[in-house]
Amino acid sequence: YLGYKEGKYKAYVINSEGVDFNGKDLSFPKLSYGGDVAYGFDVGGMRLTAAMNYSYHDKYAQLFLLGPDFTVDSYWLANASLSIAPAASRSWTFSLWALNVFNERYLLTRNYFLPNTNIAAAGQPTTAGIRVDFSF
Repeated sequence: YLGYKEGKYKAYVINSEGVDFNGKDLSFPKLSYGGDVAYGFDVGGMRLTAAMNYSYHDKYAQLFLLGPDFTVDSYWLANASLSIAPAASRSWTFSLWALNVFNERYLLTRNYFLPNTNIAAAGQPTTAGIRVDFSF
């Protein structure tokens, strides 16, 4: 996928610091893209599938509550999985998966609510797990 969006404030908007946002960019990443790839093959009556996906999110400045620096930097994320299932019936699937496999440190948002307080929501670190699915 590929996404590009652009927007500007059209109205006279002033925040608590007296900053006028008229004509300034809206607070969201302009560019994002990503993709998926998977490959499956049969071995000894079993179906093995390896899958990976990635995404990129552009940097952006959160302007509505301006503080010293509330830019959210760009970041890449990659996820992966490896699954095995009976090739004929696929009545069950056993999967190993990992999110943020390169342990990218990134922020989802930066903001502040009171003077001199910086708040950020961090993205999820590397997470891994096991999944078992049954079909009946």
